[in-house]
Order: sequence, then structure tokens, then C-alpha cells
Amino acid sequence: MPAASNKAISLFREQVKAAHQLVEGTVAKVTPEQAHWSPPGIAIPIGATYAHIVTPEDGTINGMLKGGVPFWARKPHI
Repeated sequence: MPAASNKAISLFREQVKAAHQLVEGTVAKVTPEQAHWSPPGIAIPIGATYAHIVTPEDGTINGMLKGGVPFWARKPHI
């Protein structure tokens, strides 16, 4: 793999890692009750925002880059 590709992959990994740290640090102490609480007005619950962040990442990494099935599209293991 060319050096430029290695650098691009490393940069992408670092960006994903930094984004995870930011999001996880933001929601670290959010309780399930807080995550599902619907604020008045047009704001949406924290949990819905969190899902809105992680779902496209799952599709991009697991679906497009790894050529697999995104986590949300897998059959449940019962």
C-alpha cells in the first residue's frame, strides 16, 4: 500500500477516535431517563441524537469500508 494511502487511513482512524472521545465524553454521565426525555419545543431527546451520530458511522465503516453488514441491519441473536 502506498505511503499516501497509509497516511490517509491513519488520519481517518485518528479522526474517528477523536470524534468518539468527544461524543462519549459528552454523554458519559447521561442516564437512560435523560437520554429518552423529550424536551419541550423542537429539541429532540439525547438518545435520538446519539443514534443519529452512530448510525451513519456504522454504515460507513462496517458497510462501505469493511464490506460487511452494518450493525443495525444484522439479524438479532436470540
